[in-house]
Amino acid sequence: MSGRVEDERGNAVRATVATTVGLTALGLVFSYQGLWFGGAAVVFGIGFSHLAARLLPQTVSLVISTVALYSYLQLAGPWVSTV
Repeated sequence: MSGRVEDERGNAVRATVATTVGLTALGLVFSYQGLWFGGAAVVFGIGFSHLAARLLPQTVSLVISTVALYSYLQLAGPWVSTV
């Protein structure tokens, strides 16, 4: 019973972090890249997430998403205001 509770807690934490990363990325891509690029990024992202869900464990795909968002913020540093 305890193992199942720990698994559920881990899933809840991963879901919370994934939601935060996803919403941040969506907000940034639409606000700084425009509607067309934002729409293309969403379509590509949905396809990529389905592929990643089949091939990678949840934790690995979450780490990749977080690193990608961090890299975007570093590369777009002068354009993305952190006010």
